[in-house]
Amino acid sequence: MKVSDQRGREVRFYSDLIKGRVVVISFFFTSCTLVCPIQGRALAKLQSRLAERLGKEVFFVSVSKDPQADTPARLERWGADFGVAPGWTLVTGAEGVMKKLVWDFTGEPLGPQLHTPFLLIGNDRTGVWVEAEGLAPAEEIVGLIDAVSGPAAAR
Repeated sequence: MKVSDQRGREVRFYSDLIKGRVVVISFFFTSCTLVCPIQGRALAKLQSRLAERLGKEVFFVSVSKDPQADTPARLERWGADFGVAPGWTLVTGAEGVMKKLVWDFTGEPLGPQLHTPFLLIGNDRTGVWVEAEGLAPAEEIVGLIDAVSGPAAAR
C-alpha cells in the first residue's frame, strides 16, 4: 500500500514505515481544530521525551483521515507547527488507499469529523501491540513503548 509522506515522497506503508520497527501510530487531519492540535502537542512532548530514541528505536507514523485536503505540503506545514523531527512520518495518499488504511486500523470512515484520539503502539518484530489514549502523559506512553519494545528492541 503506497502513501506519500510530508515531503511528497512515495513510501510503502508497511515495508517502509512499520516492518521490523517499534512504532506509535496516530490518526489526524490538518484542518482539525479540536483534538488533533492537542494530540500533536502531546506527540511533540513525547518526541522530546524520547530524544535520541526517536528515529532509531521508535518511530511515529501519523495518518491523515482527510486525504482530499491533506496534501504533502499541508502535512509538512502541520509538521512544522509541531516540530516534527526525523523519525516522525506524516502520511496521506489516494482516497481509496487511505480509506482502507484508516478503516483497517480504526474502524472509522475517512473525513474531517470529530474522532477519539488514540495511539497504536506496536513492535512489528514481536507482534506485540497495545492501544493507548492519545492525550495520555508522555511518561505513560514511554512506559507502553518500553513494554512493547522488550528485549527484541536491543537487537
